[in-house]
Amino acid sequence: MKFRIFTGNNINLPKIRISPAVLVVPVFLLLLDWSYYTLLVLASAALHEAGHIVAVFLCGQEIESIGIYPFGAQIVTGSALHSYRDCIFISLAGGAVNLAVFGISKAFGGGDLVYFFGLCNISLAALNLLPVGSLDGGEALESLLLLFASPDRVYKIRKVIDITGLLILWIAAVYLLIISEGNLSLLAICCYLFAGMISKGF
Repeated sequence: MKFRIFTGNNINLPKIRISPAVLVVPVFLLLLDWSYYTLLVLASAALHEAGHIVAVFLCGQEIESIGIYPFGAQIVTGSALHSYRDCIFISLAGGAVNLAVFGISKAFGGGDLVYFFGLCNISLAALNLLPVGSLDGGEALESLLLLFASPDRVYKIRKVIDITGLLILWIAAVYLLIISEGNLSLLAICCYLFAGMISKGF
């Protein structure tokens, strides 16, 4: 989840902006596997974003708009967040929801669908909480560092962490591609993160 600060008049109903590219993901998943498993993947992602939205309201903010993109959402609040601690809380809320759902699925057990739903949630949490790029973990880390260091210093630290983390992810993506004989999911995520870093001028 990527959120930015917007200063303006509050409104009651948020505007929903959906990138045309976002339709590619569910269509691609449904073409690969038209089953309940695809719906569980999409449900896990929806729960993740719902966690961020609830956290925004718990911080006393109104949401002006929600932009939905292939690998996440951008939440624009109606006023500046109160503190970096709010930013950390909002950034980590999506992963926390996924972890909670995973814990519940483990506690109650069940069949293959419950197991797969738990697996989707723990995988989504683990990926998003990595302290890299525009992932939730990266956003939370940046806000945490800003509590103790200047923006210039934080930028330099983040640059080193992002490059190192992305390099490790690329290695993991290639390894997954080899052992799975064609799984491109992590490789696609790496390309997305790399494009995000380039857009920020890294």
